[in-house]
Amino acid sequence: MTLRIISRFKPFDSAYHRAFFITLAPPLVAFGGYSLYLWLVENQPRLALVGLLVLLPSLIAGLALALQRLRRLQKPIAVVNRAIQRVREGELEVRVTTASEGELGQLEAGFNAMAEQLASEQDLLQERIDQAVSDAQESMEVVEIRNAELDIARRRAIEASRAKSEFLANMSHEIRTPMNGVVGFTRLLGKTKLNEKQHDYLSTIDKSASSLLRIVDDILDFSQLESGKLILSHEPFGLRECVESAVTLWAPQAHAKHLELVSLVYSDVPEHLVGDETRIIQILNNLIGNAVKFTEQGEIVLRVMLDEEEDHLVSITFALSDTGIGVPLQEQQRLFQPFDQGISTTKRLFGGSGLGLSICHALAKEMNGDVDLVSRSGEGSVFRVTLTLQRDPDAPSVRPALPLNRRGLLVDPHELSRIALRNSLTDMGLAVDELAQYADLSSADLSSYALVALGCSADKSELEKCLGLIGELTAEQRLPVIALLSTSEPEFLERCADAGAMYCLSKPPHRRHLRESLRGCLCTGAVDQTSIRKATLDAAARAPIDQNQLLADRLCLAADDHPINLQLITHLLEDMGAHVLQAEDGEKALQMVKEHQFDMVFLDVHMPRMSGLEAAKNIKALDSGRSIPIVALTADAAEKNQREIARAGIHRFLIKPVNEEELRSVVRDLLVAGTRPGDFVVASVQRAPRHKWPLRDKDQAMRIAGGADGIATKLFAELRAELPTSIEDLRDNLRRRNWSELWQLSHRLHGAAAVCGVPALCHALGDLQPAIALEDEPSVKVLLDEVAEQAKQVTELTD
Repeated sequence: MTLRIISRFKPFDSAYHRAFFITLAPPLVAFGGYSLYLWLVENQPRLALVGLLVLLPSLIAGLALALQRLRRLQKPIAVVNRAIQRVREGELEVRVTTASEGELGQLEAGFNAMAEQLASEQDLLQERIDQAVSDAQESMEVVEIRNAELDIARRRAIEASRAKSEFLANMSHEIRTPMNGVVGFTRLLGKTKLNEKQHDYLSTIDKSASSLLRIVDDILDFSQLESGKLILSHEPFGLRECVESAVTLWAPQAHAKHLELVSLVYSDVPEHLVGDETRIIQILNNLIGNAVKFTEQGEIVLRVMLDEEEDHLVSITFALSDTGIGVPLQEQQRLFQPFDQGISTTKRLFGGSGLGLSICHALAKEMNGDVDLVSRSGEGSVFRVTLTLQRDPDAPSVRPALPLNRRGLLVDPHELSRIALRNSLTDMGLAVDELAQYADLSSADLSSYALVALGCSADKSELEKCLGLIGELTAEQRLPVIALLSTSEPEFLERCADAGAMYCLSKPPHRRHLRESLRGCLCTGAVDQTSIRKATLDAAARAPIDQNQLLADRLCLAADDHPINLQLITHLLEDMGAHVLQAEDGEKALQMVKEHQFDMVFLDVHMPRMSGLEAAKNIKALDSGRSIPIVALTADAAEKNQREIARAGIHRFLIKPVNEEELRSVVRDLLVAGTRPGDFVVASVQRAPRHKWPLRDKDQAMRIAGGADGIATKLFAELRAELPTSIEDLRDNLRRRNWSELWQLSHRLHGAAAVCGVPALCHALGDLQPAIALEDEPSVKVLLDEVAEQAKQVTELTD
């Protein structure tokens, strides 16, 4: 039965199955025999011993046969297993003997085939590795050769760049030396007697030489930037003064093309910064110069804005917009490349080296900034330069301008110019009302205004309207007028002055000039028309001034403790035809003024034994019967120093180093305008007679107190008791020159006088406050005496 069951187990076509059968068959047979034995024992007990003796040998023989078969199976398998281990260890040449049959023989043959395939693949892989290594070695050799060649080329390029930079520097110096001679002698030749055509030729030579020098400067700057040898300075400077320097330089060229040039510095922009002021001015000069060159009509507007602020660093953006020819989109990126001006017709029409914007871009990068452009052909351009600068840690705290308690009227048809002027006047403490059209003046109530600022373009028709309005305002309304013109021609400025304008300034006005004009108008009061007409006639009767020999037959005094500076100013004055006497200090200058009748005096501010300011005060105090024009020379451009110069009675000042053209301009102004402070002042003015205000107005006091007589009486009594102490406090602060506290005290006392019904004292205090805000010490002294007189009369009143 067992054999029958086993025989049914298929398939037996596998060697493993046959081995299984051979191994298990004897035990199964034994088991079957034992079962039969049990059956016999059960059925035939006496036959049990016989069956056992028969079955035991069979069982032993089966087990021995099974063990033999197992050993024969394990031997080839173990051989293959050892061969596999050797192959795993890298011995690919190992082979096994194919002595077995069936599946074991196939296993041995398969292993040998596999080992041969692995050996073949290993040989192929090794060949490929060897080839790759060989290729890599050849590539490394090539790379090393290329690196050596590149290193040689780099060194040659550096040497060539250094040689080029040295060449450019040497050539710029070699060109500049003879060109300075060309320019200098051209100007000297211009002072000789020439006919009109020769003057035209000479002017062309001078312009061409100046243009060539500018190109040389651009090339030198570019070479320094390219070679990395340009070192930026980090020094404190005033941002608004920096912007004004660049704008003022290009104002005459803009005015010559009838362009409106506007400068807007936003109020949140810090004034005191640390950086390279010269290079910032250079950037602005390049941008404004390009705008003037490529704009034929319209306006050029410079806006200065604060972008970001972090700790002690600020990001300032200079945005310059114009209404010029614009730049096509495809040409915009090329503009910042050296020697590239975009389309070829631009260079032919406008000239130039094409380095300006490239230098601006490089300088901005050096200052951790950038330059970008937004433009369309025919629609103008907007250049934005963003610079990262440091705040000046030692800068004085910014003190807001004290209110002047005066209101002015600003009339200017140009909107942006009007906004810029309004901001400037407001910053100086003046309350400003605006009109956009001249025609609106006819319907305006002018009685509440202390002055009128009148803006005008260079258009002839608009200038004629402006002249008529100046005459009406000064003749009928007796209002001081500040004329602000988009021109730099002295002829137009003088015409406005002759028409009655108290001050005539070119747009955009310098802050210092505008402040002086405002001070003069507020401190002077209404205009005396008789004096204006007399001054106008005197101006018309004056003989023409020789522009080349401005100081011909005039005696001048030059005082400076530095011999080189003294020699320079003496030479410049003598070149204008003056006879010059020299002084080395303020004491000697004062002594010489006592001994000679000088036509003009030039004083250095800082001199030993007696400063220029003290000398100027002493010269003014001399009872000579005439006012000597005094010009201060100083290297200190700080606004504080400028105020000190103005208080000393000095009529003009120049910042060192002195430029010949600036000196000529100042001399020309003084000869035309006389010795009154300010620019182009030809109209004599006097204070209008004061209205006779009552000492006390009880009706007004009752109205303010709401009809309560007891309150009005109490307030008046408290004011009278307070006045002596208040007047003494005012005088004490004036002696200590504590302008802020002086203004606060006068303002508080002014309010008390207004509610107590004492009009004369109230108006006297109202006149005092603007003079205090302007820090005009002489006027404050006079007005404070008047306040003290009114206060004394109030205290002596009996209720």
